[in-house]
Amino acid sequence: MKEKFLTDERIYPLFFVFFVFEALSGIYLYLNNSFTVSRQFTTLIHILLGLLILLPVIVHQTLHIIRSVRSSKHLMRNLGLLAFGSVIASLVTGVIWGYEGTRADNYIITRVHLVTSITAFVIILIHIGIYIGRHRDWRLLNIFLPKSNLVFGVAMIAVIFALSHIYKPVEYKNGMPEGYVLKWNDNPFYPSESMTSTGGIIDAKTMGNSKSCGVAGCHTDIYKQWYSSAHRWSSTDVFYRATEEYMVKTEGMIATRYCGGCHDPIALFAGDQNPGKGLDTPYSEEGISCIVCHSITQITHLRGSGSFLFTPPTRYIYEGKEGYVPEMLSSLVISSDPETHKETYSKDFYAKPEYCAPCHKQFIGKDTNHWGWLRLQDQYGSWLSSRFSGRNSKGFFSDTNLKTCNDCHMPLVKSDDPAAGPDGQVRSHRYVAANTAIPWLLGDKEQLELTEEWLKRREVFLDIYEPRIKDGPRDTKFITQDLYHSAEIAPWVYMGDSFELQIGVTNFGVGHHFPDGPIDIHEVWIEAKIVDSEGNLIFSSGAIDKNGEVDEKAHFYRALEVDKYGKLVNKHNLWDMIGHVYVKTIPPGETDIATYEVEVPYWIKGNLTVMARLRYRKFNQWYTNWALGRTDVRLPIVDMARDSITIPVKNKRKQEMEAQLGYAGKK
Repeated sequence: MKEKFLTDERIYPLFFVFFVFEALSGIYLYLNNSFTVSRQFTTLIHILLGLLILLPVIVHQTLHIIRSVRSSKHLMRNLGLLAFGSVIASLVTGVIWGYEGTRADNYIITRVHLVTSITAFVIILIHIGIYIGRHRDWRLLNIFLPKSNLVFGVAMIAVIFALSHIYKPVEYKNGMPEGYVLKWNDNPFYPSESMTSTGGIIDAKTMGNSKSCGVAGCHTDIYKQWYSSAHRWSSTDVFYRATEEYMVKTEGMIATRYCGGCHDPIALFAGDQNPGKGLDTPYSEEGISCIVCHSITQITHLRGSGSFLFTPPTRYIYEGKEGYVPEMLSSLVISSDPETHKETYSKDFYAKPEYCAPCHKQFIGKDTNHWGWLRLQDQYGSWLSSRFSGRNSKGFFSDTNLKTCNDCHMPLVKSDDPAAGPDGQVRSHRYVAANTAIPWLLGDKEQLELTEEWLKRREVFLDIYEPRIKDGPRDTKFITQDLYHSAEIAPWVYMGDSFELQIGVTNFGVGHHFPDGPIDIHEVWIEAKIVDSEGNLIFSSGAIDKNGEVDEKAHFYRALEVDKYGKLVNKHNLWDMIGHVYVKTIPPGETDIATYEVEVPYWIKGNLTVMARLRYRKFNQWYTNWALGRTDVRLPIVDMARDSITIPVKNKRKQEMEAQLGYAGKK
């Protein structure tokens, strides 16, 4: 019975009707590049029918070849073998294409599928034509080309038309919600500089659900990277939340819109930063979500504070619908025909530093600080003026020393992600920079280790300079002060004297000022220590006490900001800030020198050992205590650079002391 079922006369019409539809729908998809619902349903049905007939065709064709391999009709046999090979290649590559999708590293698969499908279709038609011609029995057309072909084709077209007509995309509730307060003007997002393409409120569902980007077969690697990044935690990070809650308490909920464009864009654009709303809003746990970041279609200006335009993305069928089946169908259509997906979520300017500028350059206006316009952090501006940008006259430029934001913060990493290039690499979406606090608090060991490794990558150097002392000797002979500057560095220092210790910190490779960002709460400082040969402490600066506080006499790289009453702005409450009383950062390619006066006691043993290190902590201890509401947390400290030298110490001889006092030569 089984053999009877598998005879050509019974099975050919069934296979041929499917094969003709697959061929014609494939040609339609190849020639028609429009992004319509009907074309997407054609793609979906083409794939599903191909999977449906995969196994039966392979079994039937194998049995057919076995029966025909000893045929004396060489032309028919050879055409059959060629058709068989083409059909199998078409089916196999179709399955691979459907599973992996269209991607840069498998274009050969898509090309083979197209070529073998066309080849198989043509050869099968020739094969059938020769068979009918030899038998001169045109009734055989009823076997190979039954009327059911036409009926099936019309039926499938009708199915596609019906599905396209009855399909209802996800409905999004856009527009101004009831009770939304416009405090300053008609811009619903002011004082943020962010804007939507519609000029109004956008449904949060349009911007959230980043996990859908990381489903199996899609951007699993990139989603994992982003999930650990500071971008993902930009809204729910406990430190940001502490400052935001303080802003709500002192300024009201509407004022948080100033922060929303960069820290919580979904809440901002969805109208959830409004009186009566809480800070936990739909999708706020995603911070800067995949869709928000990849739906920025324009940088409106380069003054910053969220100066970008968000455009709701173009959606495929079933995209945004909940449930395993809709998500699977949507993923299948997107991966098979991703051109619109790529055009929607990728723009050429994403690779440029200007893409980062809206949120990594900041100003504050009178409506927010009740004082006047003030420039805040500006990583983009300092990069622009550096030697790394190639856009100014600060030094010699070559292809080897030009750097962009992506070169440092989104390095290329190996990945099998569909977005990977032909070299199998993607830009890392971990955005590794200087935030050690978030991964440490969350126990994200991998992100923390990568961040610490990045901070230690020798882009900032620390050097202890050999000391020079007043009237320093070349040897045991006294030299006058006018010869001092032409002398070599003193080979020793004397007990009982003091000397000037200088430590240089060089910003050799950071593409902007070091440090940068919220330097009012960052903590970067030099710790210097001098001991004698027995380990006795001679000098110390920058040590940490039992409460986690850094010695206030240390050499810091930070900003001290004040409000209009002259009080310190220490909660990152930038809306109270009117200026700085102290700012110390190091521009790219420059060196800052810290100078210390050191006294050498008479009781020291042996030589002096000078040790210094450049230390970094994401937040200072006071802000950490305030934000967390506790005093027992010690954030990790990273030693970015270090150096040490040994300074010989001598006891002054009597004649040298007299010479210094002016008695030499009077005898």
